[in-house]
Amino acid sequence: MNNTLLLASNSKSRKNLLTKSGIAFLEVGHAADEDTVDTTLSLYEQVAAIATLKMEHAQLPMGTEGQIIFVLTADTMGQDAHGIIHGKPKNYADAVAKITALSIEQDYTTATGFCLTKQLYRNGAWQVLEKVEQVVAATYQFHIPRQWTEQYIAQGSVLTCSGAIEIEGYGQQFLKSINGSYSTIEGLPLFELRQALEVIGFF
Repeated sequence: MNNTLLLASNSKSRKNLLTKSGIAFLEVGHAADEDTVDTTLSLYEQVAAIATLKMEHAQLPMGTEGQIIFVLTADTMGQDAHGIIHGKPKNYADAVAKITALSIEQDYTTATGFCLTKQLYRNGAWQVLEKVEQVVAATYQFHIPRQWTEQYIAQGSVLTCSGAIEIEGYGQQFLKSINGSYSTIEGLPLFELRQALEVIGFF
């Protein structure tokens, strides 16, 4: 029997990654307030906490007694060479500021935390049977020359990307080097996710 993953995220890049990987999924919402997460936590701790919070507030459909579902949540944030953690830009001006701050001489780190659960519908409610939580990061150099900033923003969807960094599509030409998982920068570490899906019996 082929299982379907419920993705509690509206991230375009995560949906693209799952689609290209042939992992069947359905999009569901979540009601998590990410602003409640402690911003003094480390990069790894913040993305893990937000992914867990999204799972706790995932808007799951009604089930039938004995039904099994698999649910995935994730969060991606970046950290610059000065230790400042970056989420999605607040607006166009913030995106420009984040892009301008990038330097070809500095490493930038992006981390994605994901939470994956296997759940059983019993007595009118979903119960978590198994859970996998993991954070995966990549360090890289990504540099947008000032004269390319406007074009870069116009060509992609950087306003929805952590740190205004979009390494796929138009942005590929500005990625100088990378050490770690390419797909975690896009929003999901696919190698580790596949392993987790195997562990909880999705495949």
